[in-house]
Amino acid sequence: MKSSALFLLLILLSLLSLSQQPIINVVPGAVTVMPASDAALTNGLKNTSYQNLDKDPKVFAIQDWKSKDQSFMWNANVTKKEDYQVAILLQIRGLSANSSVTIQLSTPTGKILLQSMNMEWEKIIFPGSLIMEAGINQLQLQLTQIPEGEHPDINLYSIELATKNGWEKYATAAESLRSNPEWLNKAKYGLFFHWNARSKPRTGPAKSYSDAVKDFDVTKFSLMVHKTGAQFIVLTTSWDLSTFPAPLKSLDNLLPGNTTPRDLIADLAGALSKWDIKLLVYCNFRINRFGWKKEHELTPGKNDSSFNKLLSIYSEIGMRYAKKIGGLWIDDGMGLYPYNAPFETLARVIKRGNKNMVLGYNSWIYPRFTDFQDFYGGEHGITLKAAGVNNKYLPVGGNGYFISGPQKGLKATFCGLLEPGDWTHTEPESLIPSPLLKAPDLIKIIREAILRKNVAIMNVQVYQNGTISPETFELLKQLNQSVNK
Repeated sequence: MKSSALFLLLILLSLLSLSQQPIINVVPGAVTVMPASDAALTNGLKNTSYQNLDKDPKVFAIQDWKSKDQSFMWNANVTKKEDYQVAILLQIRGLSANSSVTIQLSTPTGKILLQSMNMEWEKIIFPGSLIMEAGINQLQLQLTQIPEGEHPDINLYSIELATKNGWEKYATAAESLRSNPEWLNKAKYGLFFHWNARSKPRTGPAKSYSDAVKDFDVTKFSLMVHKTGAQFIVLTTSWDLSTFPAPLKSLDNLLPGNTTPRDLIADLAGALSKWDIKLLVYCNFRINRFGWKKEHELTPGKNDSSFNKLLSIYSEIGMRYAKKIGGLWIDDGMGLYPYNAPFETLARVIKRGNKNMVLGYNSWIYPRFTDFQDFYGGEHGITLKAAGVNNKYLPVGGNGYFISGPQKGLKATFCGLLEPGDWTHTEPESLIPSPLLKAPDLIKIIREAILRKNVAIMNVQVYQNGTISPETFELLKQLNQSVNK
């Protein structure tokens, strides 16, 4: 009798916990993201210590999913009874060769199963479909089979739900918005310049951001880039801040004082074009800087205001530079995807003036967050592995697009630091450190990447006056002479 009462109490406590969980509204005819961090987590599963939504909207994976008594539970609200197909973003380690685990996603009325072996981060589809009833559905994700003696270590980022029609609509729209960047397909390597409001001079006091933008010598800078042999560059604008080196009205209306009178983007694009070098613009407009708060995370309509502000900024950037820049490198996908950001609409407003403007979102180590992009950010460093060596999805002699895997269909690029330290030269009264690689090693990495048409984007620290380290400059000139003959 006592055992039955205890069992009933546990059920009631479980139901109470679920009733207090936020409700995720599944959007009809679209793909809805359900992050692992938004689930009710049981038996030791928890959010990572470095996820702090009070300060930063970045969402990380749930780690250390190991046993059958651990589970993820979501409350999903659907408008009508339909069959849903489910994708999952996860990584599985710790299993012996040829061993696998079974993952089950269930509702009170049905379940679907996925059997998986060891895998690096991947986005895969559950076989079959799951019937969702009209109203609130409790979804439970758990391990149901673990071979005896095995100790899996699984990291989970999210699941994605859509009807068959929703998935087809998503794929068709994404394909229709893909760019055909002939220049990027032909490029051998580019350079990343984190030059922004936090950049510091080699010596002396730093200028204001507006004055630094005003005094930036685009002619001298472009000639330097030409001598490195880079076919394009990526210039940061809003790195760690919401600044932009141009008189961008939409941003100035939202955050007065974060723009500049001079349009450095247009001037730099023009100067680079004389050497047939493309300019990509890096942006990282975090939604928390536009009024988003943690409590808005799962409140219907609350995210929309922040996203509408983002759309106004990207719409102006897209039209202002439609024929001037090569595209946008957007950071950080981990602060957009978990909130069901309007990626399709973002692609449309960015590309409405030029369909071939390329677009990419940084998903860090995770699978692509959206198909509404053209290239993969590849933040994995300047290494042989990042260049594609032993990557079955980037074969030698291929066209430079991932043939399968977590970044399937995207143009391959990879990026990382060429010098140690931070991406931006933020330390006053200090020299840019010596490069991490010697010429033979860097040349080997770039040659391996070229074999796969995987494009390296090497971050070069730059002083506030737009100059770089002479040592790094000599290294890049050697690279140029070796691979651009």
